[in-house]
Amino acid sequence: MVKNIIFDFDGTIVNTKELVMNLYNEIAEKNKFRIINEQELDYISGLPYRDRAKYLKIPIYKIQLLMAGVLKRYKSHLNAIGLIDGIEEVLYKLKEKNINLSIISSNAESTIKEYFKNKGISVFDDIYSAKGLFGKDVSISRYISKRRLDKDETLYVGDEVRDIHACKKSFVKIIAVTWGFDIHDALRSHNPDFLVSTPKEILDILS
Repeated sequence: MVKNIIFDFDGTIVNTKELVMNLYNEIAEKNKFRIINEQELDYISGLPYRDRAKYLKIPIYKIQLLMAGVLKRYKSHLNAIGLIDGIEEVLYKLKEKNINLSIISSNAESTIKEYFKNKGISVFDDIYSAKGLFGKDVSISRYISKRRLDKDETLYVGDEVRDIHACKKSFVKIIAVTWGFDIHDALRSHNPDFLVSTPKEILDILS
């Protein structure tokens, strides 16, 4: 029985794909990285991280610096970010089932709390800020240990291949969603426990 569901934030709950692309392009232009457009997004999101860096002409050691730059600009755009269609209703229905809902995100806890406050959403029991691009498995394991959760009663919901890898390392089952940053085929090729294309399917899995 599932008692705890951990959500990713960007791309899973909120629609930030276009925003992140625009913020990246601002930084890329200043640093002579490759500028991208909407037509390239699906191609790029299907590449492994090192191949993405190569395609975008970003030295691998600068990725963390790039992400920090994106997150720094992110907060000023909070009011323009919309929820994924149908996700709010699903969140409230999960709460009605007495499921503990939490978030693990590379975004700052204060940023996410401010967003939900502005949207009038109060279903999350906990928000945990995970630092670092490639160490999400460590963050998941630490969070589960800190909150004394049973891994067999816990699901993670995320939109990226790295979420799948992190959950496999952490021995937590994952629902991969296809409406976020990484495309369906890329997610499927890494064998998530579940793969869904609409928020409602999360409820279907639980039932």
